[in-house]
Amino acid sequence: MPRRAFASLMAVVTGTMLFAPARASAQGYTVTDLGTVGGASSKASALNNKGHVAATISKELRDGSRLSRAMQLKGMWTDIATAEGQHAFGSDINDAGDFIGWTRFLQPDGKRQERAWVIKGGKFTELGSLGGPNSRAYGMNDRSEVVGASQNSEGSFHAFLWRDNKMEDLGTLGGRHSYAHGVNSAFDVVGVSETTNQLRHAFRWFAGKMTDLGTLGGLLSQANAVNEQGDIVGVAQHTNGLMRAFLHTETRMRDLGTLGGGSSQAAALNNRKQIVGTAQTRLGEHRGFIWSDGQMRDLNLLLPQAAGWFVMEATDINEASQILCMARGRDTLVHALILSPPASAVAPKKK
Repeated sequence: MPRRAFASLMAVVTGTMLFAPARASAQGYTVTDLGTVGGASSKASALNNKGHVAATISKELRDGSRLSRAMQLKGMWTDIATAEGQHAFGSDINDAGDFIGWTRFLQPDGKRQERAWVIKGGKFTELGSLGGPNSRAYGMNDRSEVVGASQNSEGSFHAFLWRDNKMEDLGTLGGRHSYAHGVNSAFDVVGVSETTNQLRHAFRWFAGKMTDLGTLGGLLSQANAVNEQGDIVGVAQHTNGLMRAFLHTETRMRDLGTLGGGSSQAAALNNRKQIVGTAQTRLGEHRGFIWSDGQMRDLNLLLPQAAGWFVMEATDINEASQILCMARGRDTLVHALILSPPASAVAPKKK
């Protein structure tokens, strides 16, 4: 990475902020630049209602190799204190400031192992597994109950729900593997599972039952997030074979469209049914979007050209309608941004 990017997200030591997030107003939106990130595996993945962020940052080492580290922003960026030299991945943060992710390390025999963890009230807790060596934590609700995927004793990955300090196997849709990505306070769990036909379908799990959410006419689907009303977003294959962002409410899956191209994917939503993700334009570019009231909008068109950003992906949205994005700046580097709308643009919650 160029030297100019050193004072950025990657230039962090535990408990010390080496830069202040830069703020700029842009046609009603306030753009907060959280700094640059390095490597294809780097991503700011979650934003809570206090503006705190969970991220994974790929750091270049002196020998040219890269090390992934779980990071959180609570006024300042801090490196989650897992063992030095271990890869750590940050996936979610809730309004209590509790943080989840997983660590990758080598066993004495040289085999790679991954273990899910939660930092709750400042205490680090490893979540264990379903009997196999590996587990990952992907999502969490505001009660710090965690979902993810873990290997069982047979080597299959199964979706899990961790609550009351216990990991519960959520099963599958008849296939071998399943993965849970999101959970709300009512214990609606969503994710993706193999079916008896070895296809991957989005699921909703509730009260011990896993339900297949189907597709948009194609073979595949995946659920990525669920809000407190039980609305679900993700990506599903269309009858034309292309993958499209969807919103699932009650029993209906709705195609959210694209920005003129063939494909799209929804990453997150809030309780106002405002949805963010990435979509293809007619020129084949992938751009971050916000969908609300039946309309998908290109986030780049909501910012003036003078802002100098190209928003490639929107990863999360909170109840203040703040959007967490990955964008390329004039320096050609990838930055994490928070886009904050004016107070007048934040509509009352829909019932």
